[in-house]
Amino acid sequence: MSLKFELGPTSATAVELTLGWSSRFGEKQIKSEHRAKAGNLYRYVWGAYERFSLQAEDIPGSAAALVNSWWGTATPLLLFVTSGGVTATHSVYIVNDETPLRQYVKPSATRLKGTIELEGYL
Repeated sequence: MSLKFELGPTSATAVELTLGWSSRFGEKQIKSEHRAKAGNLYRYVWGAYERFSLQAEDIPGSAAALVNSWWGTATPLLLFVTSGGVTATHSVYIVNDETPLRQYVKPSATRLKGTIELEGYL
């Protein structure tokens, strides 16, 4: 079974991403924990969000320019993950500190790679 990843503001404008094996997916919690003098642990969960670290490889220059422009303008995006004919949709933002796709795939001067960090609230 293969997975297909697409990212874009809508399904009509989404670009397909080729991902490497080091991509990571998971859920994080916004929480605080406090231990009382008697040893009791008090844990407060304020919320949760999804975090995706996508190792994008061999992305055409035009698609890379779109992804980088979405990062620059903080565009709300949708991540579409299709597996076996079923598509899961996640509302996300690109949260990289630097331009996500900025490294050329050798020997090509038109294909790029990089890490796309995404976060979305559940």
